Amino acid sequence: MVHLSSIRAAAADVLYARHAVSPFALDLRAAGNGALFSTGDASQHAVVTTGTFDLLEAGPEVRRRQVNMFEDLLAGLSVRFEVLVGSRPAIITARDARLRTWLEDRAGTHPAFERDVSIVISDEAPRIDHLADRWRRRRGLVGPAPDAGVADGLLRQADGLTRQLTAMGLQPRLLRGVAMFRFLDARLPGILARTGDGVDWQEDANRLTLDGELSRTFFLDAFPGVELAPGWLGHFVDLPCAYDLAIHGFKVAPASVLRILSTRIRDLQATRMSDAASGSAGDPLAEAGLPEAVGLRREIAANQQHAYSIAAYLTVTAADEAELDVATALVHDAAARAMARVLPATVQMAPARLCTLPLGLDPLGRQRLLPGAVVATMYPWLWDSLQDPAGRLAGFRVRDGGPVLLDTFDEGRFSNANVGVFGHSGAGKTHLMKSLLLADADAGVGAFIVDPEAEYRGVCDALGGQWVDLALGAGASINVLDPALAAPGGRDPVGDQVIDLIDLLGTMCGTVSDDDRVDLDEVLRDLLERGGGTLLDVRQRLEAAGLAPRVARALRRWTEGQLGEMFARPTNLSLDADVVVFGIRDLKDEILPVAYFLIAQWIWARVRSDQRPRRLLFDEVGLLFEYPLVRRFLVRLARRVRKYQGSLCLVTQNAGDLLSSDQGLVLATNPATLFLGAQRQAEAQRLQRAVGLTDGQADFLANARRGEFLLLAGDGRHRVRVEAPPWQSEILGRAAPI
Repeated sequence: MVHLSSIRAAAADVLYARHAVSPFALDLRAAGNGALFSTGDASQHAVVTTGTFDLLEAGPEVRRRQVNMFEDLLAGLSVRFEVLVGSRPAIITARDARLRTWLEDRAGTHPAFERDVSIVISDEAPRIDHLADRWRRRRGLVGPAPDAGVADGLLRQADGLTRQLTAMGLQPRLLRGVAMFRFLDARLPGILARTGDGVDWQEDANRLTLDGELSRTFFLDAFPGVELAPGWLGHFVDLPCAYDLAIHGFKVAPASVLRILSTRIRDLQATRMSDAASGSAGDPLAEAGLPEAVGLRREIAANQQHAYSIAAYLTVTAADEAELDVATALVHDAAARAMARVLPATVQMAPARLCTLPLGLDPLGRQRLLPGAVVATMYPWLWDSLQDPAGRLAGFRVRDGGPVLLDTFDEGRFSNANVGVFGHSGAGKTHLMKSLLLADADAGVGAFIVDPEAEYRGVCDALGGQWVDLALGAGASINVLDPALAAPGGRDPVGDQVIDLIDLLGTMCGTVSDDDRVDLDEVLRDLLERGGGTLLDVRQRLEAAGLAPRVARALRRWTEGQLGEMFARPTNLSLDADVVVFGIRDLKDEILPVAYFLIAQWIWARVRSDQRPRRLLFDEVGLLFEYPLVRRFLVRLARRVRKYQGSLCLVTQNAGDLLSSDQGLVLATNPATLFLGAQRQAEAQRLQRAVGLTDGQADFLANARRGEFLLLAGDGRHRVRVEAPPWQSEILGRAAPI
């Protein structure tokens, strides 16, 4: 019978004060002022947790930089290390109670898992201390106290480790005190933190039972027989089950490495000579291994590379035998796809389980010598989640089915709240935006929507919004000179409005000469400073004073008849609803630039005068790029809306309309959040160049099905399948476009 103590957050020196029947004898103690723990044999350990990052979806330059920095990180460690990847059922973080309940219920039939990466560094005690400790324990004596000098050195290593991880953008945290206790409590099996004679454990040849939980541990017996690329461990990281993956290692002294390599080279040369003497076909492994061994020896001797002793273990856990067999099959399938070989730790399941716990211990010792460049390909940050507690449900990850909760207004994560949705017709863009608008409404976020196809009419009605039908003869009037369109709080609001109005009149009447600009500036400024007027007042003043005669003549068309009813009369719209939709489907093409500009200007004025989170949605924005006036205004809007808590949302089915000009490129790349749906091959390649997509991501866009999007959210990239919760789906079903 052996004993293992239980972690306690109290200030006592011995953390594990309670004992349970266990396969192991461990005596964990606090050390290093709470930043370290000792396993009782004078070995001390520090734990550094990290954030998430997905190397597999990163761009080529980012991927190369991350792998190089990981290799530098390992080179900077002069102690043993254990890199741990843990997979557990995902915890739903949504603050919205209804959404959280639905996601939790859904997880029962669509389980999702979240991964985390932590690093344990350990300073192993001298061999004589191990022997002395074994002698003390057999006699029931207390183990040796941790060496203070060793603790200081280990803490310096931990500090260097956290600095390098920070440079990699991985949000490291050196655990101390209660935080470390909680981490160990969460990661160690429950049996290790319980007392009582009734604790159940049983070790069989191919499984271990700890307090009713079954586990099976594998070790990596053979690496892939091909050139290793960073991310090959992703086949194991993506396993849809609960597991612990551990990579143990330490840097080997150059003298030892050179001695081992020289012996290996001698053996390979002897094999080659023997084959040549006997006339037999050469051993392909010897033929391939000899030049690699010679090259590695040369690099080690020149201090161009380090070598490491590495062992990798994987433990899968399950509630019953059937579930364990399913997880085992998944492991073998992942190994086959990675072209690696894993073997179960037969008859060694108890010590093997210890290898995958955050204790820095490797009793199996299934290690092999590897060069640093190969170890760097075992980069473990291969998964990222997006679950903002205050976020809206954008859908579910294609890769593992986990929910994606997105809060574009989170200033800590995103540089702006702008959103771009690009995809060809039928990609599911409108459905995506409607579901986000419904989720926004639940969170109290309003919206101004410019709708060229009347697709948002049903959503507007469902949300109790205001539908504004802009069409000739519909009775709606927007006064071009309305004071409400002036920019509030500016240094010269009248002057700014005059500049915009002159550009607008140029669109209405054709090119405006420099002399006409001077005349228009004088008339417009006088009217606005007197409290405003209408477009008809502008025309009459120009005619009375004989100014800008060509402009005055052209304005007759815009101030009479149905055009005059729409643009030359006082504004008769009261737009006070949280959701306002401008329907412009029935406007003629020649009127569209004027209507677009006035709507955008009105929205911009409202956003600045009433600052609160709000969407500014322009559907089919690619059509607007035919009009320079509107194009310039949207670029200005994209750059400035963040200061007023606004979120500019741009939707288009032809990303080429944006990418073909400098101003369009600004609009396409400005949003911190991009949803890229199905694209034609040529468009996918243009987007690849514009936003730095990988070849795999470009292929995903070229072959995406309806509702599948590549989500670029800040620095993260996620392949998402859009799906709304049932209460939103019901509204969307009723709110089909008319």
